Amino acid sequence: MQRQLAAVRAIERKRQCGDEKSLGGLFNACRDLAGQRKKVEADLADLGGKVFSRGSDGCSASARQQRKSTSPAHASSKFAGTFRTGRAVLYCVRLADGYLFPAPNSQFVASDAADAILRQCQYICEDPAMDVYVLEDANLGTEQMISIRSQTSYQDFPRAFRYRDQENFRKCDWNRYVARIYELQQTKQMSKEMADVSVPPPALRPKIEENRVSMEETGSVKEVEPLIERPVRIVGPVFLQPQ
Repeated sequence: MQRQLAAVRAIERKRQCGDEKSLGGLFNACRDLAGQRKKVEADLADLGGKVFSRGSDGCSASARQQRKSTSPAHASSKFAGTFRTGRAVLYCVRLADGYLFPAPNSQFVASDAADAILRQCQYICEDPAMDVYVLEDANLGTEQMISIRSQTSYQDFPRAFRYRDQENFRKCDWNRYVARIYELQQTKQMSKEMADVSVPPPALRPKIEENRVSMEETGSVKEVEPLIERPVRIVGPVFLQPQ
C-alpha cells in the first residue's frame, strides 16, 4: 500500500493537483485521485497496528512477498509483459515521437486490461501506432518504464523523448476521450430511464360490419329524384288506320 500511495501522490504532482482543483466538476481527475489517496491512507492507518503483532512471521511473510514480486505474472494474451495492480503505473506512448502520458486509471487496472488500455491510447491520440509501457514504481523516472509488448526499456526506444525537440509538436486530445466517456454515460443513463417507462398498449380498432356503410362514405351521394308525369305531344300522321 505504501507504493500505491506513492504512485497516487506522484500522479497528483504530475497533474499539479491542489485543494482547489479537487473541488467540483463532473470528470475531475484530481478529485478522484484525492479520494483514492485518502482511502489508501486510511487503510494504512488501520493496518498499522497489525504489522508488529506478527512476530517472527513477519520475516517469512517478507520473504514470500519478495519472491512473489520477482515471479512472473500472467498478462494479456496479446502482450508478453506483466504488471501488478495498484503498484505499477501504465503509460501511453506514441511510437512516432515517443510522446507519453499516464493512461486512464492506469494505476488501478487489472493485469488483463492491457488490450483495453491500448485501445484507449489509440482513441485519445487518434493514432493506431501506440504502445503501452509500465512503470513498476512511480518514484522512478519514465525512462525506466518497460514496454508490455516488447519488454524493452523506454530509454532504449529509438524515438524516446523526441517530441520535446519538435517544433510542430501535437498533444493528444484528452478532452475528446472525456467527452466520449460522458456521451456513453448519458446514453446508458437514457437507456436505463427508458426501460423504466411504462408505454400503454395501443387501443383495438373498432370492428365494422361488412354490410354496413358508414355515413362518411355516403354523405356526398344524392338521392335519385322520381320522374314527373306530363303529357306527350304527338306530331305527324297517325300510323295505324282505324278499322
